[in-house]
Amino acid sequence: MKQSTTMSSNSRRKVSPAGKTPPELEEFFAAAQEDLNERFKNKYNYDIVNNIPLKGRFKWIKVTQEK
Repeated sequence: MKQSTTMSSNSRRKVSPAGKTPPELEEFFAAAQEDLNERFKNKYNYDIVNNIPLKGRFKWIKVTQEK
């Protein structure tokens, strides 16, 4: 009987995944996003944050839409 009481009280807790608080989760995902942005920039010589091409092995050409 004790086990069901413990399980019942534990199921009521509102804990985010891995026990992290929202600021901790935000910090984690912000760091991961920065890492992805940097890897993309190094691989394709393009800054996706500022939407500008960088000097490197690729030559970026702006494409305009025909009307």
